[in-house]
Amino acid sequence: IVSPDGGCVCYVLRTGFSSSQGELMQMIEFSTEQVSADSKETGLALLILLCFALVSAGYVLKIGLEKGDRTTHELLLKCVIIITSVVPRQLPMQMAMAVNQALMALMKAGIFCTEPFRVPYAGKISHCLFDKTGTLTTDQLVPVGVINNTVNVNTKTPSDRVPCHDASPHAALVLAACHSLVELTEEGASKQVIGDPIELAALKGVEWKYNATTQVATPGIMENTEKALDGMKAEVEKLKPEDPAAKKIKRRVDELTKLLTEQKQRASFCPLNSVTIKQRHHFSSDLQRMSVVVDVAANNNRFDSGRYCLVKGSPEALFPLLAPGAAPSWYMSSYNQLAEEGMRVLALAYRHVDPSDYDVKNMENRGWVEQGLIFAGFIAFTCKIR
Repeated sequence: IVSPDGGCVCYVLRTGFSSSQGELMQMIEFSTEQVSADSKETGLALLILLCFALVSAGYVLKIGLEKGDRTTHELLLKCVIIITSVVPRQLPMQMAMAVNQALMALMKAGIFCTEPFRVPYAGKISHCLFDKTGTLTTDQLVPVGVINNTVNVNTKTPSDRVPCHDASPHAALVLAACHSLVELTEEGASKQVIGDPIELAALKGVEWKYNATTQVATPGIMENTEKALDGMKAEVEKLKPEDPAAKKIKRRVDELTKLLTEQKQRASFCPLNSVTIKQRHHFSSDLQRMSVVVDVAANNNRFDSGRYCLVKGSPEALFPLLAPGAAPSWYMSSYNQLAEEGMRVLALAYRHVDPSDYDVKNMENRGWVEQGLIFAGFIAFTCKIR
């Protein structure tokens, strides 16, 4: 087989039409939806015309019988003609042309309508809501930052939003251990942690790693940076010094080296050594939260070791669970401000468990775990516009 322009011949093995966005593209390109007006609107218009026709037919019949110059048969025939003429022969075509004209106007504006019969409803719209995640934006959630609860509870203004790797120890503890991540092992590949994208993004943001086999989370993600750095150094060795690509890779090596140094410093300054999950209460859409019971091993006196109850969820769901006086005065105002900016906000809370309460029955009781909590802060996520 020879291509007409002498180019490369390619065979299509698989297309992306089976994906959710591929199905949408297929619908746009090969749509066979019939262009017609809304039957309810058309029926209402015909009903109004029928009312006028009945009034006209009744008037003709009444006046004709009073004059007596025509037979009853002729009058009834005239009445039938008046009523049947209510539906003009060109009405369906006129309605379809009106909808088609609206579709053409939308096409010129770069808008494609997959369901033309909904066009008549557009005239009634006063508000328009978009499902932006994955449609107007990418599917990947990006942690914007954390608002730590490190100021006085009575302070009216919250602390500044900081990057996730600068989260307070308690906020980092909740983000690193309160999740439902698991490990997936494929043949010929290394173990990979998978789960909810928002939990993966939070774990990466606070620079912690999680071992699902032992259910232990530890600070520091230097391994991934070191692996990327080794790969870049190997690429530099293969290239000649005068190669333009070598300069770009060297700059990238310098950036990764600086990042690796910063990550090691942050991991060494972290007061936590490891966190082991003992009990997990999975996320419930009705409760809008999830919780875990963990054992914390601290490496210095800046953090108390022992057992903790960790909870994360929607701010409005966690607010009633906080201990009296534990919620700062800026709790709702700060949450509303982040939400109005189009961010997804999660509230973080914890409770240090007294050693006398170390009981398996208590850990299995979700109500016991999610009570008397201390507010740790907010974490905000966003999705980049496509």
